[in-house]
Amino acid sequence: MRLTLRTMLAYLDEMLEPADAQELARKIEDSEFATGLMHRTRDVTRRLKLAAPRLDGRGLALDANSVAEYLDNTLPAEQFPEFEKICLESDVHLAEVASAHQILALVLGEPAEVDPKMRRRMYTLAERQPEAEAKDGYGVSPAEEPTVVAPVAAAVPRRRRPEVPEWLRDQPKQRNYWLPAVAAALVVGIGIGAYALFLRLEKTPGPAVAQVDEAAKAAAAKSVTPDTASPPPVAENSAAARDAVSSEPSPDSVPAPPPSDTAHDVAPSRTDVPDDPFNTDVPGALPDDSSPAAVPAAADALPAPSADEAPLPAKTADEAALTDQALVPGRTATDADAAPAVQTAAIGRLMTATDILLRAEGADRSWRRLSIRDPLAAGDELIALPTYRPAIVFSTAGGVTAQLLGGAVIQLSAADRQGVPGLHVIEGQVVILTAGKPGTQLNLQIGDRACVLTLSGVDAAVAVDVRRSLPDGADPRTEAATTTADLYVHGGEVEYVDQAGGARETVKAPGYKALLPAPGRSEPLDGSEVTFPTWITGNTLSQVEKWAADAVEKDLAAGEPVRLRLHELADNRKVEVRSLAAQCLTLLGDFEAFLPALNDVNQRANWNTQIDAARRALARGPEMAEQLKKTFEVQRDSKKAKDLYDMMCGYSRQQFLGDTAARLVADLDSDELDFRVLAFWNLQKISVGTLGYRPEYTGTKRQQSIRAWKQKLDAGQLVPKS
Repeated sequence: MRLTLRTMLAYLDEMLEPADAQELARKIEDSEFATGLMHRTRDVTRRLKLAAPRLDGRGLALDANSVAEYLDNTLPAEQFPEFEKICLESDVHLAEVASAHQILALVLGEPAEVDPKMRRRMYTLAERQPEAEAKDGYGVSPAEEPTVVAPVAAAVPRRRRPEVPEWLRDQPKQRNYWLPAVAAALVVGIGIGAYALFLRLEKTPGPAVAQVDEAAKAAAAKSVTPDTASPPPVAENSAAARDAVSSEPSPDSVPAPPPSDTAHDVAPSRTDVPDDPFNTDVPGALPDDSSPAAVPAAADALPAPSADEAPLPAKTADEAALTDQALVPGRTATDADAAPAVQTAAIGRLMTATDILLRAEGADRSWRRLSIRDPLAAGDELIALPTYRPAIVFSTAGGVTAQLLGGAVIQLSAADRQGVPGLHVIEGQVVILTAGKPGTQLNLQIGDRACVLTLSGVDAAVAVDVRRSLPDGADPRTEAATTTADLYVHGGEVEYVDQAGGARETVKAPGYKALLPAPGRSEPLDGSEVTFPTWITGNTLSQVEKWAADAVEKDLAAGEPVRLRLHELADNRKVEVRSLAAQCLTLLGDFEAFLPALNDVNQRANWNTQIDAARRALARGPEMAEQLKKTFEVQRDSKKAKDLYDMMCGYSRQQFLGDTAARLVADLDSDELDFRVLAFWNLQKISVGTLGYRPEYTGTKRQQSIRAWKQKLDAGQLVPKS
């Protein structure tokens, strides 16, 4: 098949047969100009501000008929080179041809849906033109007809007025005009019955209503004679006392209550108290009920329950701790002390609306997308999908902001007694910033390591990188992964306090600290020996990855489960969307789209990314490994499923010294693409160079590179280093 602009458009819109598509893909890959033209075609079709040709344009590439003839392969052969030259030189014409081809591919691939209203309007179009009946078949009235002297036999016959066939006409619907009248009568009858019942109930009050009336009369009688009525017992922190004091017209107009020696003394008059309801140091001041710290302090003022009263329920652990803390002598209750009293309150919110952040909800742990309106509570497990950078802000501790990079898995923890929130980084990269307030703190947990970070300065910024890795050849179902964590300070300074040992250390920017050093590294590196990764300060996504992220973000609705929609996106016609959807499903522990991605030639640029995502998922626990093995057994037979699972786990040095290397070299010539991809991925870990091998090549084209790999095997060069 020749590589032309029209065949390239058919390849981009997936209208070719598999064999022709593979042949054309190789030709595009071998030609630098064709590769650039393919990316340029995708770019111009997505540019919103690009102009379009006129509808009544003239010329070879401006005429819509010429474009249609070119796409339909009916344009004269001598005009093909000139037409394609115009499209290659002009972005407007290239976008017009590519967009028209894409629309035709969609319309011809699926049945077109016509709106029933539009269909009826087209059928009755002739009946809506009464002025046309006075004209002939060509729309010209007899008075406007020019006088033409011609033989009668040569007269042009008039066109008959079109008539709509009977089977296309809409049948008149029989309407039952008596239904609205019956409905209105029923509504009126129900209303009359309800009104009569209301009048009957109003005339015959029940015992409860009579008691309420008597109580109201008694209260009114007491309010008329305030001099003789004794005031009811009121606690200092009750709402009734606050309302009574706030509703006084003036301090002098109300007489002072009589003295009493009982436990139900009324709070003293506030005529000599400053107008500050939050001043708890002044005797007689009423604490605000909205402040949780004031509730335990006023608990001792309540009367003790009598013998015949029901005992109060026992305090919970959090309430007891809060009460004991508030009653410590010499300690002032603050809002930070009262924060742990409500563990279900929101401790943070999502800040970014276009970056996808998922939360596990329900007993089935279904992942749903969060919106900026959804509160985040303690215990929430959150995942940032690949290529996105969602940011969350904590509502306590001065507004600490945590930005999650794609693939990060975290869990939120409740704030401690000082109001410091907690963040458990399970895996991935997180950038922690301040909201302009120096001295903010954050409880950070990584594995079994817990520490307190204090961000000093308004520009303090720290990045945490947590990696979970499996040893080569280890089965993740039985062996645990090793966790390594690094801390990068790229702004201000950060004070690090280890909660276990109490060690305190200050790291200034640019600084580095190994929170969990990698195995085999005795001494942690200092900041001068470490190169800061690029993901800390900037976005490293390519333009294709940005296109895929935009497409996936528009299809995932907030508040809805995302798993089913990601499976639909894994079959999308765009390669970049399919690849991103498969990575997202792998991150969530769903491996159904993993093997199809390895068998998709068009995703060859992302094969290593797909394998790395699956390996990171395996390192998160034995449940993930068991799920991957079950998925392989469903998609392949038991023997092939075991071989694929072993290749995903990798091989140790002892296994390579056996027959593993020979088996991997043999799999380079397998008939199944996923076997060739995984075998080549394992060999690349112990060898330098590809020897010209490409898993997507045909069998004939692979033979020369396979012979080179066999020679390397026979020479004993396929041995991993110690």
